[in-house]
Amino acid sequence: MKNIQDSKEKKQEEFAVKYFKKNFDELEERDARFCSYVAEARAYAEAIIPAQYNQFTIFDFTGRSSDLKSRLIPSAIASRAKDSICEYCWNMSWKEIQTKGETDSQQRNFLRSHSVMMERLEKGSSVAIFGDSSGGPIGRTMVASIIMSQAIKLRMPIGRKGQTYDWIDFAILKDALVKNGDSITDWKNCDWLVVDNIYYNINSSDQQTAFISEIITPFFIARYSNKLPTILVFQYDLRDACYNIERDLGAGITRILNSKETFKIPLSEKIKL
Repeated sequence: MKNIQDSKEKKQEEFAVKYFKKNFDELEERDARFCSYVAEARAYAEAIIPAQYNQFTIFDFTGRSSDLKSRLIPSAIASRAKDSICEYCWNMSWKEIQTKGETDSQQRNFLRSHSVMMERLEKGSSVAIFGDSSGGPIGRTMVASIIMSQAIKLRMPIGRKGQTYDWIDFAILKDALVKNGDSITDWKNCDWLVVDNIYYNINSSDQQTAFISEIITPFFIARYSNKLPTILVFQYDLRDACYNIERDLGAGITRILNSKETFKIPLSEKIKL
């Protein structure tokens, strides 16, 4: 996992000034501990989650682009996806969350103390994010970033600092597995892993597909067997009958997708045949 010590120390100073109007080394022990926890979580979020996504929270997910100028997915699909994110992170719908306070600030305070991410970790609950994006971006990486942010925030309470995280593009993972790269062990064993941009190569031969399937299967079976949550981000709609996941991506990803503990978050309408 990435070293965040320099970033953490800088953020400790920033949060000390922001919250207590003091330098970090002037704080009482309790206040210093608070700034340290918040700084560490923020430093990890910036180190792990892609830069353009690491500030997003559930309050930002509307189905629109980050600048709010264009709608990426229809309102009804965005609403269902938001409920799925909320169910995974807090075990309640977005509508229920909105009853927990009259303002965003009150609702945020409620969510801080009602996370179920530790339960998701203990059960090895994974997530599959997918949808047809032939018409343009649909917000898959944003959804993954919101969930990973909540996982990282588990570091803030005492006694939960041992968790590890990573975020890897599928093409890089596949290449590393073929070459038996040095990072494979870290990715295989980290507590929370996002595998982004899982693609389908329509030009692959049957032999190439079988080879890749065989190469990646042990990696994902290991994560599944060890109950390590994996957030799978697909570039296509898994529900489309033209895709054969076990043939194309192997038994490991198939086991994760078929698990009753896996949350599925579609970001497009199901294609009608």
